[in-house]
Amino acid sequence: MKTIISIILLAGPATVMQAQTYTKDVDVTVELRPELRATSRLDISPVTLSRSFPASSLRYNGTAISMPVTPMIGTLAPVAGDPIYPPGDYAGYLVAGYYPWADFGVSAGYRLVNTRSTRLEAWTQLNRNRYKEHTGTAADSPRARVATTDFDLGLDFSSRSRYGTMTAATSLYMSHFNYPSDRLDPSTQNIYRYRLGAGWHSTLDETASGWSLEGNLDRFAFGKACFPVGFENSTDSPRALHQTTGNIKASGQLMFNDAFGMGLTVGYTGSNLSNRYLYMPGMKDFHAIGSYSPGVISVGASFRFNASKFAGHIGPVIDIATGDHNSTRTGARGVLDWNISRYLRFFTTVESGTHLNTLGDLYEINRYAAPLASARPSFLDGDVKAGISAGPFKGFSITARGGFSSASDWALPTLSDGVSTFATSDITTAYYSVELRYDRGRRFSARAMLEGAVNNDIDHAYYRWSDRARQVLDVSVSWLPFEELAIEGGFELRRGRKICTLSSMQENTELPVTTTYGFMSLGRVMCGRLGITYNIDETVAVWGRLERIGQGRYLLAGAMPGQRMHGLFGITFRF
Repeated sequence: MKTIISIILLAGPATVMQAQTYTKDVDVTVELRPELRATSRLDISPVTLSRSFPASSLRYNGTAISMPVTPMIGTLAPVAGDPIYPPGDYAGYLVAGYYPWADFGVSAGYRLVNTRSTRLEAWTQLNRNRYKEHTGTAADSPRARVATTDFDLGLDFSSRSRYGTMTAATSLYMSHFNYPSDRLDPSTQNIYRYRLGAGWHSTLDETASGWSLEGNLDRFAFGKACFPVGFENSTDSPRALHQTTGNIKASGQLMFNDAFGMGLTVGYTGSNLSNRYLYMPGMKDFHAIGSYSPGVISVGASFRFNASKFAGHIGPVIDIATGDHNSTRTGARGVLDWNISRYLRFFTTVESGTHLNTLGDLYEINRYAAPLASARPSFLDGDVKAGISAGPFKGFSITARGGFSSASDWALPTLSDGVSTFATSDITTAYYSVELRYDRGRRFSARAMLEGAVNNDIDHAYYRWSDRARQVLDVSVSWLPFEELAIEGGFELRRGRKICTLSSMQENTELPVTTTYGFMSLGRVMCGRLGITYNIDETVAVWGRLERIGQGRYLLAGAMPGQRMHGLFGITFRF
């Protein structure tokens, strides 16, 4: 079997193994785009985010890849909206939900400036989540308590003039949670994250000539340096990891006419990790080995076209590594869309790029990983897919997709000697999806999607699924029996979920360390969801939502216990 685990990341990107030498390096950045919370769309009921790991769509902008990840803790999310739209009747909102006897969420926002051209919005949210579940899928596995409290505070700004659109956002995130096992000391953690982003776009029309400039700053810090129980720490004064990541990007597009044009994007992303911890497998020993500052210069060009039935853009991307990262990568990105007829459409996409794997990236994938874990950069060699969409015919439509992806040194949750961390691997797989939709006006709609990876063994997995699922089925239904009442339901199935395990052994100091690779099942996700919203009037609504209905024991992607049935019941005010 091809050896694909290139690094044990319980302690950092410089893991040393006597049996092998690893040299590959690659880089992803999380790009902070200003997120605007719209206070005029509060007729949409808030939801608790499910504890699943759906395929997230990569949004390309010419430099690093922004990769949204579903949070692992159910939260009450603020309502997001468009950057610019006419003023609404209400400037503020307050949404509060509670689920006996442990979970609650509060989300609030107020539009301080509210004109047709300028918006300034302040928002905040507080979520608490507590439960007690089994730490494994076996019948005799012990139970552990899980408790998290998350707090967000932010400010969003957007202004439009005849010269262009300017956006800016800043936010502060703090979290307190416990590690639901006895493997880390201390057993609780604090998170602090500050983000700042700003951008200027001369036009928001992708078919017109224009330019844009964006900059982002992300500061992520652990509050405590937690070490696995039974592992030695040879560092005199261990310090918690923190990392600062910055990004700047300039883009320009020149359209020769209404149908053809060229685009160019140049960006730089760099980060500084305060420290790395070196872990010697088999010795159970940690010590600090200094800071780590990788970076990447990304240059992307594209040819753009917009004919009557054929539209899209495609071009090369070059990523040049800088700092403590030595790797230059080339790839491509693009979208091609062919409207064969009114009811038939063919499309294809290609994606590639470098990922820095910042602490913030890894935390969003698995907050329960040992806070010593970091990862060297990864690279998406290529993700090429094609699909065809037919419909709608009397409300029915169907879309089928298929593709192939290849990623190098891709960081996924791993159990290293029993401790939740990250390890990198070269993974490839073919994948598919079939989606069926039915819409009957605004009163009723239904959707069913089946997705799957052809294989999910040691060398094969779908890089977007951190739980290495083999197949995913998601069904959702939305019904509006009358104007004041909205009902939604659904069903989710994720099968073949598992996590890679690494076990290191050394019989004596004269023999090399041997590493055994394996898998541990995370359990099947098979559950329903139900949500009901009743609008008492234009300003007040009551709602309730249940998740994971009928769910059995299962583990999160980091092998920590997952919550079964949970939800929120609450009320929404607009003022």
